[in-house]
Amino acid sequence: MVAYYILKVHKANSVVTTLLRCLAVVDNFYLFASVCVPVFKTACDVTNIGDSPYCYYYVLSEPYFWTFASCSQTAANWLILLITIDRYIAICHPFHPYKLTNSSRARLCAFVVICLAVLYNSPRLFEYDGTATSVIDLCTNKSRYIKNATKMRRDGSYFIFYKVIAYFLFRAVGPIFTLFVLNLKLIQCVKEAQQRRVTLTRTIQQKVKSQRILTITLIGVVSASILLQLPNAAVRAALSAMFLMKVKLNQLKYAATFTNMLLVLNSAINCAIYCLTGRQFRKFLIKKCCGCTIKNKTTVVYRATFGHRRSGRALATVPLTRETTKV
Repeated sequence: MVAYYILKVHKANSVVTTLLRCLAVVDNFYLFASVCVPVFKTACDVTNIGDSPYCYYYVLSEPYFWTFASCSQTAANWLILLITIDRYIAICHPFHPYKLTNSSRARLCAFVVICLAVLYNSPRLFEYDGTATSVIDLCTNKSRYIKNATKMRRDGSYFIFYKVIAYFLFRAVGPIFTLFVLNLKLIQCVKEAQQRRVTLTRTIQQKVKSQRILTITLIGVVSASILLQLPNAAVRAALSAMFLMKVKLNQLKYAATFTNMLLVLNSAINCAIYCLTGRQFRKFLIKKCCGCTIKNKTTVVYRATFGHRRSGRALATVPLTRETTKV
């Protein structure tokens, strides 16, 4: 939410800023769902209200919470991919006609990405039939509710094609591999632009510097996203292999919990990356949080003119000081 607020206050109408706002929104949605579900689940499992109507309705609504979180995470991954493709075209192929040219087109592309993410995750809504059964937990000797899966959810072919193949193509290996390749290309282009910068004029240097800062920020976001999502992809691959071989390994539950924590960190770390790489972002954040501005340390001087300019007399400069010199 902090990242979205600062990007909104900045009022920059660039394509990258517009897409970063959309990314901040879907990241906030994912964080909201990721915080609410564990809190409610812990309240039902640990306390003595495991068989209460509250827990019954929570168990029924849990698939919708996870579907909402999955939609947000999918949209976030695809938005990062969209931003990377736009930066790749703008930096590596600046004269290519197929690129986002204004904020309206960027918002339209972001809307299409979010709709596709919702469409991709829509089968999750039909994995459970909307009923729950009360069972006795052998570990705690308390009753709790479990969801009743539909026939589609128990079907092995559905698990293989949607949970394994589609997941790795559209959410894990496919986007991560594409981001990795484009990220390497962007790093190479930034190094080449830094070498050519010495031959440019001052005005062009300022434009190139602003584009370079945006690209470095995006490289940081993409690198963090790849590093924090790779463990989850590895654990999902191991769980899928265990499901196909009908083998149970309880230790992987702890690994899955750890990788889910990394996914939450992936959605929350972008604001820190903006602060590390963007000077304007830091200035606006300090201004809004502390109510102060960062001013450049410049020497203020008063110029006093002795005589008329046409008389050819020299101009004298008198520095501004806090104390007056006694004569």
